[in-house]
Amino acid sequence: MGTGMTRRDQPEREGGSSASDQAIGWLVRLRSGRAGAEERARFEAWRRAHPENDAAAREAEALWTDLGAVRRPPDIAAPASRALRRRTLLGMAAAAGAVLLAVGLEKQVNWPGLFADYATGLGERRVVGLPDGSKLTLDAGSAASVAFAEGVRRILLHGGRAHFDVARDPSRPFVVVAGRGEARVLGTVFQVARAGDGARVVVVKGEVELAAGSGRTRLAAGDGAGYDGDGRLSESRAVAAAETAWLRGRAMFDRRPLREVIAAVAPYHAGRVVILTDRAAALEVTGVFDLADVDALLRAVERSLPVTVTRLPLLTAIR
Repeated sequence: MGTGMTRRDQPEREGGSSASDQAIGWLVRLRSGRAGAEERARFEAWRRAHPENDAAAREAEALWTDLGAVRRPPDIAAPASRALRRRTLLGMAAAAGAVLLAVGLEKQVNWPGLFADYATGLGERRVVGLPDGSKLTLDAGSAASVAFAEGVRRILLHGGRAHFDVARDPSRPFVVVAGRGEARVLGTVFQVARAGDGARVVVVKGEVELAAGSGRTRLAAGDGAGYDGDGRLSESRAVAAAETAWLRGRAMFDRRPLREVIAAVAPYHAGRVVILTDRAAALEVTGVFDLADVDALLRAVERSLPVTVTRLPLLTAIR
């Protein structure tokens, strides 16, 4: 073997995906902080051995760069009273190493939760009794703050999803602010799921007034609508049982793209799951899954869809 590669370094050409799988494996080892000069030389030899290897290495490096972008939501300021806690956590994050920072830290730490009244971690759901007798249920990886005053009951949803069972009080509207819009009620049951500066609202019981930008709409029980980061409202439509299945520990999908499925279960899975191709991301998934066992969902995807699933520490790649 003129390249000096060992048999383990040689790419297998089955299905055209092995080079990408190996490239991700190389990047994990090289960025771990434990790789020496010999292993780096072996990687360069593998990379030069075939144009497909070089292309796969470039793709993996671009993916790694994307995974390393850990950001704190812009609408959350760090209170001075929590500065020490924040510095301590950031110091721990820096000491954790490149691998954890790139593909694990963002999943292990609920960044909005550092500055919220209530927060949930990985795979955690939490029920909170509010001062007015209302009930707040936070989905995994979510965070909210409470600001009740004499004339209004206000909740700020920093991130994630929350379900509200609101005690009726005509003198004090109940308002949930999420990104560029808000949902206002007097007493009802509904949920808000934040996505960036936008959100989606689902009404289970009663009525909700949804406002964003210069638009307003009223939703009745069984309706769902939302708004995007620019404050544009979507049309109301009937909601399915799948939208509240998380309250029962389930995820339900009816011909939903794989990209949506992975995003929906991400708060319940340690490590990052990435989809490497648009073709795989668009494949449709139908089924009911246990949120406590996301690995079972990934195994079902691997069995039923034409994809390759590669599992590495803190990272699962689907191609």
